[in-house]
Amino acid sequence: MKAIPNYVQPNSSLISRIKGIILNSDFLWSNGIINGGISVGGSFLDIADISSKIDFTNDELLHIWNKMRLSLSQIQKECDKRSDSESLFFLNHFDGILDEMKLFVENNSFKAISKEEYDRVHDNIIKLRISISSKTSQNISELLIEDHTNDAISMLVDVLPEKRFTEFQPEYILLANKIVLRQSQYLNSCMKHFSWVVGTYSDMVPRLTFKPILEQILISYILYFNGETSWDISYARKDEFEKGLLKIYSTFCNWGGENSFWESYKPRFVNV
Repeated sequence: MKAIPNYVQPNSSLISRIKGIILNSDFLWSNGIINGGISVGGSFLDIADISSKIDFTNDELLHIWNKMRLSLSQIQKECDKRSDSESLFFLNHFDGILDEMKLFVENNSFKAISKEEYDRVHDNIIKLRISISSKTSQNISELLIEDHTNDAISMLVDVLPEKRFTEFQPEYILLANKIVLRQSQYLNSCMKHFSWVVGTYSDMVPRLTFKPILEQILISYILYFNGETSWDISYARKDEFEKGLLKIYSTFCNWGGENSFWESYKPRFVNV
């Protein structure tokens, strides 16, 4: 189905027929929930990809949105009532459709939807996705402690910016400690995500808590960039760390912090 729009003229009658099939399809947001049970192994339309190739009207997008909300509500009810280990097996089934919902919501414009409703539904999708991941594997802190760090970062990326440090501050402290201690098989990912967050959302980062943490990160890498110590850090690229450290220093400096080395440091790998 999703390949057909590539070969059809946008304004052709065939597109109208395809839209009708999609909008009335039982596979649109099909979640496998039937009469209070879950059917595992079913499929659903790749509507996020389809909607990038077909121009749906505002009314059509609203129809897809409403069907998505109904499916999301059903998934929420199933998750709320299932907590035993046997039931958790079935919750994994919802990962794919929740990811599809997230893509659809983020990649389309909904003029018929208020910002309040959009934010509420988008937030619910993210929370439910994280909740399922936490129930079916480990929570983000456990993933970081056991150094399944890429999985943890993937979950943190999905969190709304304003929620990151109100609900996941301990996790970001753990992530920062990995950078300071240079102890992770995913140090590049740690630095990329942490420096991106503190650089892009510095106004949302609790300054009193994280200013000394940023300072410690900067101090811990001076010897590696002043020529006194060779770069022998496993799982880390010096060019990527230089880029990340400069972002961290910029935020630290904007917060009133001072570090004479990083103030005078001349980048060797990146242009700033």
